[in-house]
Amino acid sequence: MSIDISISGIEKVLEKLNPEKYRLLMTKYLEASAELVASVSAALAPRRTGRLSSSIKVSRRDELLYEVVSEAPYTLYVEKGVKPFTLQRSVLINGAGWRFIKIHPGIKPSGFISRAIDTWKENKDKILNNQLKIL
Repeated sequence: MSIDISISGIEKVLEKLNPEKYRLLMTKYLEASAELVASVSAALAPRRTGRLSSSIKVSRRDELLYEVVSEAPYTLYVEKGVKPFTLQRSVLINGAGWRFIKIHPGIKPSGFISRAIDTWKENKDKILNNQLKIL
């Protein structure tokens, strides 16, 4: 899942910035945006062991490219959910131990990342304004 960010409506302000200040502004804006998505995702992630929420991190891939990643291999299943499916092996059920069940009931989607992105969308202008004030 990726998000492309484009900014419009502030061209006049940005025209006044030299290329170095513009690059600094965009770097700080993208970093603050990624940090917001990561922190909200971690806060909204379902918790059983805490592994999922603690695995959500921000990494800088390039000068103007940040990504929010989760190292938990099951992140997508928790985010999007899983339809019921047939099992061919026993599974560990909390409080009941290992049991063979023919049909797994599936997993309801939690949408914790989508909700974090919605939070960013609601706050993206505030983040940009804060970065402009600092500059």
